[in-house]
Amino acid sequence: MGVPEPILVSFRDGPFTLYNETRCLIELDVELPRSLVSNDDANGIDAAIAPVLKRFTSQDEALQAKSFNHRKRDPYPADYDRTLAEHAVWKAQQANAAIQARIDKALEETSRLTDRVTSDPDYLKGFAAGVEAMRAVDLGQCGELMSRDFTNVAPAPKQIAVASFAGEAAGRYTRGFQDGQRLVYGLECLRRLPQCMVPVPPAPGNPGARGY
Repeated sequence: MGVPEPILVSFRDGPFTLYNETRCLIELDVELPRSLVSNDDANGIDAAIAPVLKRFTSQDEALQAKSFNHRKRDPYPADYDRTLAEHAVWKAQQANAAIQARIDKALEETSRLTDRVTSDPDYLKGFAAGVEAMRAVDLGQCGELMSRDFTNVAPAPKQIAVASFAGEAAGRYTRGFQDGQRLVYGLECLRRLPQCMVPVPPAPGNPGARGY
């Protein structure tokens, strides 16, 4: 059973205490004689509950009753609007910091590829195949770019292609294939992730400020 007036429920998000309005639910636990329950005696059950529960035909009638306690939702804390504004700034800054961390990681990993690239023909064949394979992958939008990494999206080299190389040549082809994929993935992250930055709202009390 619920009552129309909501209640405030607090929760933490980072350094902030925020509040949600939720429906106030009530559960009545009334001990009844077993005979009433076993005999499904509706009238007897109503009579047993009457001393602790008064029924009304409508909500409006209940609100007009003298026994109505006039309970109101607890007020939000003072300056809660400011808390919400500060929380919005913090959330945007946290999101942008996470995006910047992914950009920095992509830059570092892509830069390291130059030390691994070789002129070996088997490696270069794999590298070209890896570039082509990763270009065909749909990396998704900002949410996918942030929630997945290279290992989640990189397709494996085709076995028929690897089988055409023998012994160590197959290993060189596979390394080249992975490096080609990593190059495309890293460059795409560097190109697309900056566009995922979210605007940071003005800080409370400083309406002219705006940035990233």
